[in-house]
Amino acid sequence: MAWNVLVTIDSKQYALILRHLTMECLRDQIIEESKIDRQGNVSIKITDVDGHAIQTNEQLQKILIFNQVAIFLFIYHLFKKALNIKIGLEQLPKENIVENKNETNKTTLEALDFRKHWSMDWIHSNVEAVKAVEQMIKKDECGLIIGKLWIAYNKKKLIIANEINVDGNVYAINCEIQCKGNIKITTQLFVTDNVIIDSQLSKQCIQPIQWNKKIHHDILVQIQDLQNDANDGLASGSDTAIAYLQQAITICVDNFGPVHSYVANSYNNLGIAYYRLQDDKAIECYEKSLQITLDIFGLNHAWTANLYNNLGLIYSNNDHDRAIECFENALKIRLHIFGDNHPFIEDSYRRLGLICRNCKQYKQSIQWYQKLLEIRKEIYGNTSAFIGDSKIILASVFEEAEEKRICI
Repeated sequence: MAWNVLVTIDSKQYALILRHLTMECLRDQIIEESKIDRQGNVSIKITDVDGHAIQTNEQLQKILIFNQVAIFLFIYHLFKKALNIKIGLEQLPKENIVENKNETNKTTLEALDFRKHWSMDWIHSNVEAVKAVEQMIKKDECGLIIGKLWIAYNKKKLIIANEINVDGNVYAINCEIQCKGNIKITTQLFVTDNVIIDSQLSKQCIQPIQWNKKIHHDILVQIQDLQNDANDGLASGSDTAIAYLQQAITICVDNFGPVHSYVANSYNNLGIAYYRLQDDKAIECYEKSLQITLDIFGLNHAWTANLYNNLGLIYSNNDHDRAIECFENALKIRLHIFGDNHPFIEDSYRRLGLICRNCKQYKQSIQWYQKLLEIRKEIYGNTSAFIGDSKIILASVFEEAEEKRICI
C-alpha cells in the first residue's frame, strides 16, 4: 500500500509516494525528491496548512487521514538557491475567452465544475482563493493565484510558464503570461480584464474563463458566510443554523439551478444541522443531496459515498438494516475508487462492525472488525495503538457473543 502526497518544498511542488505513513519515510522522500544534502546540512520543518508543527507519526497520520489536507514542508539549506520564473508576453486572442455575458446557468456550471476534487476542503480553499483574487484586484496588484487544498501566490506582472502541471484552479490577475513549455491545468483558468496570455496556453489546457465578480466571488463568499453563521449557531446550541442553511439553498438554486454540486452540498450541510439537532428531517436533506450528486457525479464518486455514510449514521438510531445497507453502499464505492487499503475503507469497516454489533449480528460484526484489524496493520504497522484498540474491540465482541477466542 502506498499514499500519494502533494507537498511544497521551498515553493516547489512535489508528488511524493509514501510506502508507510511515518516521519522517517516522509523525510527520506523529501531528501530523495529535492536532491538535498544527506550529510546533515539541512534542517527540515514540517507544518500543516495552519502552521502547526508535525513532529510525530501520529500527527502525520491524523493530518493525512482524518483532515485530508495538504502538508507544507519548508527546507532550510546552508547554501539555498532562489527559484525564479522567467518572463514573456503575448496577447490572448479574444475568441479564446469564455465570456459570462448573461450569467447563464451553463456558464456558471462550467466555471464551478470541481468534480475531480469536490470535497469540503476543496470548497473552502477555493473560497479563500477567490477572496484573495478580489483583494489583489482592489489593491491593483498583479500575478497568479493557484488554489487546490492550499493557495500559492506569484505576484509578478510578467510570467514565463515552463513545464507546469497544476492540479487545481489558476487565477490570473492583471498579469501577462507566456508559455515556453508544456502547461496543464486540470480544472479552470480564470482571467481578469487586463490579463494577456500566450495563445499557446489555450491550446494546451482548458479555455480561460473571464472573471465575473458576482458569480466567481460574491455568491461563493455569501454561501460560505451563511455556512459559517450556521456552524456558530450549532456550536452555541441555537436553531438559527437551519434558517441560514435554508437561505444558502435558495441562493444556490436561484443562481445555479436545482441540479448543481453547490445545491447538493447545501442540502448535505442542512442535513448535518438537522442531524446534530436530532431532527429526522436530516434524512430528507441527505436523500435530496444524494439524488443531485448521483445526477452530477454518478455512483462511483467519493461525495456519493460520503452521503451514503451520512444516511447510515441517521438510520443507525432506529433502522439498523437500512444503516447497514447505506454503509455497505459507501464501502463498495470507496473500494472502487480507493482500492483495498485506504483510510476511507478503514472507516467503513469500523462503522459496519459497530452497527452489526449494536444489532447483535455478532458473526458479521466480528468479520468486519477482523477486516478492520488487518487494514490497520497495513496502514499503521503492527506496533500502532490502533492495532491494540482493534484487538480489544474484537475481544469484547467475542465476549458478548459468548465465544472464547484469543485475538492474535
